[in-house]
Amino acid sequence: MELEVSLEDPPLQSEEPATTPVSVSFQIIVEGTKRGHKKLIDSLGYTYNIKSQRSNVTYWQCTVRPKIQEVGLQHAYTHDEATFKYLRKLMALPFLPEGEITLMFERLASQATTTQVRTVIEYISRTWINGSVWPPSTWSIFNKSVRTNNDIEGWHNRLNKRAVGRSSLPFYLLITLLHKEAKLTSLHIRLVSEKKLRRIQRRKYRELQNKLFILWDEYLRGDRSALQLLKACSHLNGPVS
Repeated sequence: MELEVSLEDPPLQSEEPATTPVSVSFQIIVEGTKRGHKKLIDSLGYTYNIKSQRSNVTYWQCTVRPKIQEVGLQHAYTHDEATFKYLRKLMALPFLPEGEITLMFERLASQATTTQVRTVIEYISRTWINGSVWPPSTWSIFNKSVRTNNDIEGWHNRLNKRAVGRSSLPFYLLITLLHKEAKLTSLHIRLVSEKKLRRIQRRKYRELQNKLFILWDEYLRGDRSALQLLKACSHLNGPVS
């Protein structure tokens, strides 16, 4: 138990703003949105869509971490290290096995000391831990290689391009387009089964994938506890720089 206790981060600060900012880096993803537009991501896990553009200036608006923003935790998340680490561990819960999620959540919930953090905890408990619609079994991504809907969005973006970018495609043309797409399905299945067709993945994401599976293997072997796994995944969860 001494090892487990030593893994705890410093207690959350009061609701007074901290003075030491967290270093933030940014990266632009080309065709990062569902409609193939640019998306900006930062090293803290926030994503931004284009709000407006001029000839030499782009204005971005934040689109992710809505609950953190809603309760007024964005400043603490970006300026207070303890709050940053705490919220990152909350957001890393899906990387745990289904049976460990509730226990680790309760452990984190017991450390909530501010009104804003308790509001987030109550929301997660009501919606994702004890809710009847999205229990942990439906969103645990432990030991899974496909963890997002990026593949579906990529397919949808490609389908839009094949439709020549028409937003209001007539029904008869849509049927023709989907029929052509369906005819490729059996071919894709055969190529995948014969290992002649592979998923395209950037090197940095392959490296992230490798790190996650190393952590999961260590947990399955008993070399890493659930708390250690959560903390390690909290450092990996978020945009890859």
